[in-house]
Order: sequence, then C-alpha cells, then structure tokens
Amino acid sequence: MKRHSTALVAVLSLLAASPVSADSGAQARFHDAMARRHYEAGRYEAALGEFFLEQRVAPNPRIVFNIARCHERLRRHAGAYMYYAEYLASTDSDETRRTRASEALTQLESQVARLRVRSEPAGASIYIERRELGVWGVSPSIIARDPGSAHVYIELAGHYPEERDVELTRGALTELALTLRRIVGTVEVSGPADGQVRVLTPAGETVAEGAAPLSAQLAPGDYRVEVSSETHQPWADLIRVEREASTTVSATPEALPPATGALTITANLAGAVVTLDGEAVGFTPTILPGVAVGSHHLELTREGRRPWSGDVAVRPDERAWVTVALAQPQRQTRSDLSYASGALGLALMLGAAITTGFSFAQRDEFDRLTAMGSPGEEAASTGRVLNSVADILWGAGGAFAAVGVVLFFATEGTIELASEASVARGAL
Repeated sequence: MKRHSTALVAVLSLLAASPVSADSGAQARFHDAMARRHYEAGRYEAALGEFFLEQRVAPNPRIVFNIARCHERLRRHAGAYMYYAEYLASTDSDETRRTRASEALTQLESQVARLRVRSEPAGASIYIERRELGVWGVSPSIIARDPGSAHVYIELAGHYPEERDVELTRGALTELALTLRRIVGTVEVSGPADGQVRVLTPAGETVAEGAAPLSAQLAPGDYRVEVSSETHQPWADLIRVEREASTTVSATPEALPPATGALTITANLAGAVVTLDGEAVGFTPTILPGVAVGSHHLELTREGRRPWSGDVAVRPDERAWVTVALAQPQRQTRSDLSYASGALGLALMLGAAITTGFSFAQRDEFDRLTAMGSPGEEAASTGRVLNSVADILWGAGGAFAAVGVVLFFATEGTIELASEASVARGAL
C-alpha cells in the first residue's frame, strides 16, 4: 500500500522526466543506499522518498517495514500504522521485524483513529476525501487516520458508488458498512409456452435461465439469448442491455412438425368399420400411419356383433397393434344337469339295447336246444335274467332322458357378451 508525500511526488516527477538507463536491480540498490544514508543522518523525509522509489522499482516487504519506520520517526502515526499492518500481512518470515512491527502496532493504536470499511459485496476500492488521492485499500479493510471527520467513497465495477461522512476518534475503531447497488438493465424474454430460456455472456457463461416468459436483471452489456422447446426449432439472438433500461425480446422459433405414430387395427371378423375420433377411417384389417401423438378414441362396429370402443395412446415413432374380438350379442345357456341327465339316460338305453340283444341270443339258443331234444333250462333262465335287466335299463334310461329333456327346456337362458381388445406396441 503506497502513500505519497509532497516530497515524494516531487521526486517521482523528476524521475519520470529523466531517462533511466540502469536496470531495476541497480536502481533498487542505489535508492536503498541513499535511503539508509539519509535515515542514519536523521533525514527521515528524504529517506522515506528513497524507500518509496526503491519499492516502486523492486517491491519487497522489507522496504514496507522501512517505510513504516520512517513514518514513525516523523511522528506520522497513521502512516506508520498502515505500513506496519501492510508488512505484517506480507509473507516475510523475519521474526525480529515481525515482532517489532507487532509491538509498534499495539503502541500506535492509541495514537490513531482507525476505520474499518466493509462493503456488500466485498472487494470495493476505498477512497478518502478525494478520488484523485488514490486507493486506500479494498474492502474489507482497516484504515488508520488522524482524528476528525473523513469523507469515505467506495466503488466497485458494475455497481453504483457509495459515500459517507464519518467522525473518527483517536484510539477508537469506527465501523462503516456500505451496501453497493448493482448497475443493471432489465431483460424480458417471451417465447413458446414450453420454451426454456438461457441468457449467456460473450464468453459463454450463463447469467440467467428459466421458463418463458423470463424476466432478469443483468449488468449492461452484450448477451446471447437462446430459447429451446420440444415443439419448436432452437432459436437464438444477440441483444444489448442498457443501463436502467428494459430490453424486450420476443422469441419466434419455427414450429416443429407434430410428432406421429401409427396404428394397425385387426379384428376376428374382416370388414368391421373402424372409426377414429368420430371419423370413419376404413375397414378391418387396416393400417393408419401418421397419427398424431396423444390419446385417440377408437371404435369398431359390424352388423350382428357387439361394438367395441376405447381410448388408445399413440406415442412418437411407435406402432400400436390393436386386436379386437367382436362378440355376438348374446349366447343361449342351459343347466349342465340337463345335459348330464340326458347323457345318462342315453347311456342306460344303450345298455338296455345291448342287454336286449343278449336276451334274444339266449332265446335263440333255447329254441335250438329244444329242437335237438336237449335240455334248455339254463338258456331259458339266463334269457329271463337278461330280459329283466333290459327292462330295468330301458325304464331308467327313459326316465333320465325325459328328465334331461324337461331340464333342457326349463333352464333355458341367455348371456350378454361384450367385445374385447388387446394392444401391443413396437418401434416403427
């Protein structure tokens, strides 16, 4: 941190007016030797000027320490405090100098008025009294001054400057906190309903983003506005934001063609009428390409069959196969008992017929034996048993068959049927 006395300004002016031919190292050694000679002779003002020149040519924490000592000898307590503080903030590791500087700061605190300047945001340049006197530090920073009033002025790029008058008291630390207001302009970006907006600097840094419409406050300058959308082509434009002005951007990207898919519709009967969203589009089987993405109402009708209708989702670049089973309006139903009874009756009558046949065979055997004069009692007995069994079977079979017929007509009914559909999907 540099402080310029009147003598120093004069020396620097002479130096600037004179051509310099020596290298920086030689200049630094020359000024260092002159400064030490003046310091040993008690000419602290002259020594201070030489140390300033040396620091300008070859900056070094040791020189800052020497500048602080000169200020201290001249009883310029504020300057001494500032340079000792700057030295202690350096990386110089000399323990003797650091101890001396710390002790000096402690002693000087009661001799100076200290001002701690903070700003939001930090990093503002601090000026005291007049801007042309140079920067006293960067916020946050502690500045040592002589007691009395002081006019503090801070500035930071991209913000409005702030200034304040403060009263400084010897031996006290005065706090000053200032808030800097950004210098901005307003950008209003409109675009598609699903648009996403990005605002970028020329270096490609994103400074604002969000859904359209977007409103943002930005530092004055040039920007690139980009708008993306699932339904529109990418859009971009260059804009300039002016200080305290509003810039309106209307993004008008070209709309993308609507996304489509396809439908393939089949049924268990050919020729069924296919209706899509209330409009007849063909007969089964049919293929419908280029159907807009979204939900569509599909209906299939055919004379003598139950109609089917339902919603089908069409997805981008995908084919949906819709297979419909058109059912008859109704189906006749009867009790299963009627079929079981009738079947049992038929089985019994079939058994009766077989048994009757065996009975006739025994009768023929009886007649043959009798004609030959042989006894036929066994054949006659067997025939009688078979006749009895056949009669029983005929009676039972007839009864069950009759019950089956009665139940067949008594339990007659109908079932209402509904058409059904299934959907399969695949890529186009």
